[in-house]
Amino acid sequence: MASFDAAPFAVTPAASTTTPRKASIRSRNALTGRTSPRSHSATVPGPLGQTFAAEQRHVLLIDEIDKADIEFPNDLLRELDEMRFSIVETSEEIIARHRPVVMITSNNEKELPDAFLRRCIFHYIEFPDPGLMRKIIAVHHPHLDAKLLDQVLIKFYWLREQNELRKKPSTAELVDWISALLRSGMSMEKIEAHIPRCSRRSRTSTR
Repeated sequence: MASFDAAPFAVTPAASTTTPRKASIRSRNALTGRTSPRSHSATVPGPLGQTFAAEQRHVLLIDEIDKADIEFPNDLLRELDEMRFSIVETSEEIIARHRPVVMITSNNEKELPDAFLRRCIFHYIEFPDPGLMRKIIAVHHPHLDAKLLDQVLIKFYWLREQNELRKKPSTAELVDWISALLRSGMSMEKIEAHIPRCSRRSRTSTR
């Protein structure tokens, strides 16, 4: 798999288990390729350039594209449509040997251009329900006390229902909150004392 984030990216063959390398990708040139700082006649391929040049078909993951520069999605239109791009400094054209499978994720933090969205097939991932959330938490906190888990899930889903919050708490924040509670040594009684009465009715739904 070849992949990159608007923050980190990783490049590795689809069947490989190699630990990905991390870097910052926020512009078209960083994605496709750029001239080498040592030689203006040589290029350093980016994740897309490496994917196009691969002898086998790759999967290209563009993660959290909504965090990239505002023009970044539009800059990719020709490259993804025609499976080719040019490096202006060297007049070199890179043509894909095999059309990669391109997967793009977004947290919907900002609107993406219509011209870009028209070229996408959407798959919306629902926010985890309490049952699935328990499995997610078990990966990060396998020995968590069951009563503590009940209490934090009640509080967490109650907070997500509050319309006045500008940003609803996420799964990552829930995992971090549990870590903080475990380090603080806060008692079950104190945690429950801060759970709103209206949410106690939903306790059975989180099991």
